[in-house]
Amino acid sequence: MKKAAKCPAALALTLVLLLVLLPGRVLAEGTPGDIFAVNAASDGGRIAVSWTASDGAEQYIIQRRVRGSTVWTTLRSNVAGLCWEDPACESGVIYQYRVRGRSGDRFSSFQTSNYAWLDGVVPTVPAGISARRSEGRITLSWEMSYGATGYILQKRVTGSSVWTTLGANLTERSFVDADVIGGNTYQYRVRGRSGNTFSEEWASTLAKVPAPIPGTVASLTASAEAGKIILRWEPSSYAKVYILQRRTAGSKRWQCVDYTVTDTFYTDESASPGTIYQYRVRGKNLTGYGSATLSGAVMAFSGAIPGAVDEITAVAEEGKITLRWTAASGAAAYILQRREQGGSWTTLCSTVAGTSYEDAACVAGTVYQYRVRGRNGTEYGPFSVSGVVRAAS
Repeated sequence: MKKAAKCPAALALTLVLLLVLLPGRVLAEGTPGDIFAVNAASDGGRIAVSWTASDGAEQYIIQRRVRGSTVWTTLRSNVAGLCWEDPACESGVIYQYRVRGRSGDRFSSFQTSNYAWLDGVVPTVPAGISARRSEGRITLSWEMSYGATGYILQKRVTGSSVWTTLGANLTERSFVDADVIGGNTYQYRVRGRSGNTFSEEWASTLAKVPAPIPGTVASLTASAEAGKIILRWEPSSYAKVYILQRRTAGSKRWQCVDYTVTDTFYTDESASPGTIYQYRVRGKNLTGYGSATLSGAVMAFSGAIPGAVDEITAVAEEGKITLRWTAASGAAAYILQRREQGGSWTTLCSTVAGTSYEDAACVAGTVYQYRVRGRNGTEYGPFSVSGVVRAAS
């Protein structure tokens, strides 16, 4: 005698819930109600098929087909219960079943099961694998491999021939890879397995991990040489290029010098002699921009030796002495010095940009003398000396 088919308790509960929650279609009087779920599962050397009840059905019709076929074969047309075991399935073949209720010459619509198979099936190749990128991880998911009891998942960095196994017998069809490096592109592949039997091919995909925003440049130095300013800085992590900007002394407006610098040094040959500049640099990649690092102030010069200042005048006014002189050829700036009558020279300013200066640090009634000379970087012109002048009382 054929043994009674088994309906697992969990499956039975699921089928009952579906029957309660899912809406039915409008049926002609006497027509059996819809079957809402059919399940097929391997059970030893057979495949057990179970289904939810069709309201009003007296018997059930069961059909089967091989995966990939469009032809359905009727196995039984008079099953009285809600379970049935297929004794004629073959090892290595993937099947699908469908069931409908009948009451005399009236029938419900067919409801189709999942795929089921016995041991010995060569797992199919997963139809696809997808990768979703997020910060610091890649989440993978893939389609089902029919006949598989587990999955092998591997990865490699593009360009490498070495594959790393992330899972040798994964039971879920998803995986989170947190062992990734920003900026790298990875290739993933997956195939089904059943014991020592594997899918004949792999399903694969590529995923690039976004690089972090570049780090801050550690330092930026600017030094003037004849006709140019040399800039150097430390590398910024994850930067693909550097953006270099400059501004003149006292200005708040930055101007771009170059936005495609790939080295950690740059020669600015467009600086105007006698102009004081400040620079800033920051890294850039496809993700965004790093923070800018500023240099100190630096004065550009041409490299020529300045000529002499032709004339320097000193006029005492209330609380100050005003000095004016003619421009020296080739001078980028001027050095101004002062001494009390008969004393030693002291420097008031070594970076006077124009041809005038107000000495507000003079002491009333004291007699002073001034001298000035042009400078161009490390080159200096001769001093020109003023007459003596007494600070106003």
